[in-house]
Amino acid sequence: MPVGYSSLRGLRIWVPYSGAPVPVTFTLAFTFMPYYRVDKRPFSVGDKITTAKDYYGRFTGAAKAVEDFLEESRPGSKTCRTNCLFVFCDEQCAKKHWSKMSNGKLYHVEIYEDSICHRGDMALMDRMKELVEEGKSIEELAGAYWRSECSSAPEIEIMVESAFVIEVLSVSDAERLAYLKERWGIGR
Repeated sequence: MPVGYSSLRGLRIWVPYSGAPVPVTFTLAFTFMPYYRVDKRPFSVGDKITTAKDYYGRFTGAAKAVEDFLEESRPGSKTCRTNCLFVFCDEQCAKKHWSKMSNGKLYHVEIYEDSICHRGDMALMDRMKELVEEGKSIEELAGAYWRSECSSAPEIEIMVESAFVIEVLSVSDAERLAYLKERWGIGR
């Protein structure tokens, strides 16, 4: 029997009736955690978001060194970061990164929970950048990142293949700048 998804919340099946399949739609009772995506690309409700695969090319210096080391130390069971879309489960964390992204857009998204490739703490990555700048080893922190260990103030990034937009939270650069000023005191 063919099965197709009309959305993450509804399942559509085709049931034979008098020799011709008839679509029947019903809603399954799933519990979805809220997830958030920060992106420069414009999306609408219902759109599928996949990685643009361009973030790595924007890195220089310590940030590039950290990404390179994470790739070198990546366990074989983990997906390469450049092949993943990054989402947040914490709205405040998403807003923090959205507020710092010029022309950034903020989306409420759904993901397939079983498609999560990795959960990592961005605070560990920030610390790795500091260590690289100080000329120190990041091997221990990279291992902790890949083991999904958390710092004392974690900022969890969730790596997935794709996400589906369920709400456009903001596409306004003026709104983003206002949040940046209000939350982080920048421009006061």
